[in-house]
Amino acid sequence: MRPLRKSLRRSILALTVIAGFLLTSFFTVKGATKIRSKSVELTASAVTLEVGNIAALSAVMKPVNSTDKLTWSSSDENVASVNKYGTVTAAAPGEATITVTTSSRKTASCTVTVKKELTAQEVAALINGDFLTEDDVKRLISENTLSEEEIKALLGETGEWTGSKEVPVISGQSFPILVSDPDGTGIIGNITGLTVRKTHATTSFVHDNRSSFLPYRYDIVLTGEVLSIKEEQKGKYVSDITLGSPDKSANIAGHCEITSCAISGTGLTEIITIYSAYDIDEYFIESVVWKQK
Repeated sequence: MRPLRKSLRRSILALTVIAGFLLTSFFTVKGATKIRSKSVELTASAVTLEVGNIAALSAVMKPVNSTDKLTWSSSDENVASVNKYGTVTAAAPGEATITVTTSSRKTASCTVTVKKELTAQEVAALINGDFLTEDDVKRLISENTLSEEEIKALLGETGEWTGSKEVPVISGQSFPILVSDPDGTGIIGNITGLTVRKTHATTSFVHDNRSSFLPYRYDIVLTGEVLSIKEEQKGKYVSDITLGSPDKSANIAGHCEITSCAISGTGLTEIITIYSAYDIDEYFIESVVWKQK
């Protein structure tokens, strides 16, 4: 009888241990501690894709054993979409921001730029009958998969490109510069600032049905105040500026284009491009005249 009792006690003890283990395991799993993320990073902060291509983004949470879940989103799915695994698909030219968010609301983003590959024929159509500056060519190179050599071949261009630099105003000339009313009755405003940036371009352009070789381009940003301008004059008047140089006796402009002229309240901002045969390292303002467009 005693051996039977001992065996029964051992069996009950074993069952108790097993049951305790199972219960402990069950409640440990059900009540597992959640480890929140403190930060999240993406493997890339910026990606450039052609239309139709894909890129795989990976997110790394810290601590690495975080139990947070990840959610992916795109700021513009028409440009680039992303699935729940972080795979980005480029849909159309433009820019979109891909963001990953953890359950603890930690985020990281990647800027996706989508470009359309232009063929040599498409680029040739864009430049046919027009002129290109160095900046235009560099833009075409950056926006397309065509190389600099291919762009130059399309242009028939073999020259070297040079960088741009800001040209300082000659010492002694200061701002503001007063500007007379178009009808000469008084002061209409003043020029408060002028920034001139020179670029050396080796292309020619057609003007007045003749080819002109003006290898120096000066991009000008003019700011000023038009205190006496009438409301009906806004949008109809621009400032016509003449630049000179200490080592050049003539007006440096061979061709001048006013790209834009905006007046907000009494503030004026004007963007001007001058093409010139002269390479200058300093400039001064010979004259500024308000005139009708």
